[in-house]
Amino acid sequence: MNIYQLFDRESVLPNSFVADTWDLKGCRPEASFNGEKILNDYCNVEDIAAVEREFSIGNKFLNWPNNVWFGASNQEMDGDLDDFIINNTMAPLITRRLSEMLKSLNLPEHQMLPVEVVWHNGRRERAFILNFIRLVPGLDIGKTKVVSWYPETWPNLTERGKIRSMLKPTLISKNIDGYDLFRCQEFPYRLFGSEKLKESFNHSGMTGVYFDPVRLS
Repeated sequence: MNIYQLFDRESVLPNSFVADTWDLKGCRPEASFNGEKILNDYCNVEDIAAVEREFSIGNKFLNWPNNVWFGASNQEMDGDLDDFIINNTMAPLITRRLSEMLKSLNLPEHQMLPVEVVWHNGRRERAFILNFIRLVPGLDIGKTKVVSWYPETWPNLTERGKIRSMLKPTLISKNIDGYDLFRCQEFPYRLFGSEKLKESFNHSGMTGVYFDPVRLS
């Protein structure tokens, strides 16, 4: 079994579209929300971190707005869509064709939250935020090189004592066996994928991520 961690903004098109503006319409997850208000146009640095977090930690969104969009603010940001769409919020934004391909693979419980991608020239296209609801207990912490942990004094109570950054993760084979794309409970800010996902992705000529092999235990 081969498993990979997915690094975004890698293996991209020569003229990639970049979403540097967005409007998430003030949506909030069903589960507890402990961060500052997020989801504005032209978010500041703290807002961007919160957006990435809220679409990584297993929240479930109800009553998702039908007019959420990610856009290019100027002509330089216009371009061709990578299948993992580059956006400055670091949200897991994917194309329609990737969302269709994922239907043939095995993923833990998740949502495909519809959004529109808006080019500066006015073109619009449907895309999706891939939001995992179920996180897999798959990280072998004892064999993973952890760089830092959140201190017990960290303002966000849900992150206290958890991994803040890591290098060279090791995953537990029996816990992840059968999944083609997933996030781990122990460090949900990284996507992992199977050999089947990699082969399907590359065979279809998709772009936007690099598949880096990980160790298994």
